[in-house]
Amino acid sequence: MSSELDEPVLDGSERASEDVRLRGIVTQVRADSALHSEEEPERLLRTRLRDAGITISEDQMQGLLDDVKADATTDIAPGVQEERPK
Repeated sequence: MSSELDEPVLDGSERASEDVRLRGIVTQVRADSALHSEEEPERLLRTRLRDAGITISEDQMQGLLDDVKADATTDIAPGVQEERPK
């Protein structure tokens, strides 16, 4: 069994707005980076975007990378609660 997803898991994910999809990808890449610190966040992000069929500008890419690297207290996915170790 592979540890990577090849397609969206949730029904309807392909109908989500691009903004919602981007926030979800940033959250996924942040989690992936935390689990696999040896992997470059930019490579992970570019792979997730390619797999989702999303094309963005380099300026947008830099902004998403900044979001990935931001402190987890930053609310990049409104309504989603991230638990922080105490």
